[in-house]
Amino acid sequence: MKNLLRILLLPALLVTVPASADDEKPLTDKGWYIGAGMSLGWGQEKLEYGQETYKEEASSIASDFTLGYITRLDHRFEVTYHLDSIETDASNKNGKLTSLDFEWQFTFSDNLLEPYFRSGLGFASSAYLEEGVDLHGVSIQLGTGLIYRLTYNIEVDLGIKARAIGWRATQHNGEDLVVSTVLTQTTGAIRYIF
Repeated sequence: MKNLLRILLLPALLVTVPASADDEKPLTDKGWYIGAGMSLGWGQEKLEYGQETYKEEASSIASDFTLGYITRLDHRFEVTYHLDSIETDASNKNGKLTSLDFEWQFTFSDNLLEPYFRSGLGFASSAYLEEGVDLHGVSIQLGTGLIYRLTYNIEVDLGIKARAIGWRATQHNGEDLVVSTVLTQTTGAIRYIF
């Protein structure tokens, strides 16, 4: 029985262990990737309407689609299309937010588990269904998280991200409307590396 185990294990070890250190393929190689993710968030929305100022608690659920590139130094550059549904508690408003985000991601290792820091800039638009108001603005993102490599081509990502959105002032019913949104989001994503 022991001889049978040795005979079966020897070919498996020869296949899985590289012949030399030069033959090892790094876990991350430069190249393109695509991904999809979801996030849950909470935060605050501030509205200045005429002479009045309102602050409302907000919750969000979002999905996003990413195209990215990994450099030789394991830095990542991403372009993400972000779809977000935001609900505020005080006025029971629902809003749809979309943004095109450009993010830089710095990973701290090239192992199976990679911690990272990210920052970015985005261009956002939002339509409040109840009021029929369209908003356009700029968002700034900061985040951190962990990437876990499932296979050479597939990885999952868990993180937390803060988004601050400054909306361009607009008019509603003849009054100035200035809105700012701050969200903290827990994120999860899966990516395929080419």
